[in-house]
Amino acid sequence: MPDGVVGLHILVTREADKAVETARRIEERGGIPLVFPTIETVPPEDSGPLRDALADLGSWDVVAFPSRTAVAMVVRACADLGRSLPRAGRPRFAAVGEGTARALVDLGVRDILVPDPSRQDGEGLADALVRLGVAGARVLIPRAEQGREVLATTLRDAGASVTEVVAYRTLPRAVPEAEVRALIEGPRPDAALFFSPSAFSAFLGALGDARARAFLSGVVLCAIGRTTARAMSAAGLPPRTVPPRPSVDAALDAIAGCMRSH
Repeated sequence: MPDGVVGLHILVTREADKAVETARRIEERGGIPLVFPTIETVPPEDSGPLRDALADLGSWDVVAFPSRTAVAMVVRACADLGRSLPRAGRPRFAAVGEGTARALVDLGVRDILVPDPSRQDGEGLADALVRLGVAGARVLIPRAEQGREVLATTLRDAGASVTEVVAYRTLPRAVPEAEVRALIEGPRPDAALFFSPSAFSAFLGALGDARARAFLSGVVLCAIGRTTARAMSAAGLPPRTVPPRPSVDAALDAIAGCMRSH
């Protein structure tokens, strides 16, 4: 059976390096990616707290990663300290979802706690850790500067001693007007992928609110995760679909389902 996204123009708004991977998968499934990165990831203004937290990794019971970017930034900071992540033993590593877990597996890390596929967000990770038993545990959460507090709050309520450190900042990308015009004047997207609230809000900012809403009119909006879906709905642009798992293939399957039912 032909893939349901063959020939569809699909807008990709995530960071440039991740957008390349997403575009490649869209092309492999016969779609046509429209790559328009709206955000970029930069180190924290002060990396000292992150380095201090990583100086003795064995002192933590759990390190909980809320994103794949957090893994990359921790690995970079560890390299600066002349060390690497332990592959087993202490600390126990937890990942918010499959993509984040794969980033750890690629480093040789084993025994990673990952929440149920239907709940791969901060709430799901928090619940999985609480079920594991975190009362009295020392938990490190390397997160974005504007990261959500739900994971830390839930773990503290369950009796864990939680330390949050800023591992990176996500900023709107300065998009030249010529690039905006090229997008607007180019092929019309059939669907748009938004992987985070920051990418969505940065898209509105890059085009300007009114122009962005006009551009997205009639486009199948796909939110990766409930947090992104809530942000889009709050802005008056609710997604048509939210895939059951936070993966590119699940998102493309969801878009294909929307197209079939249209």
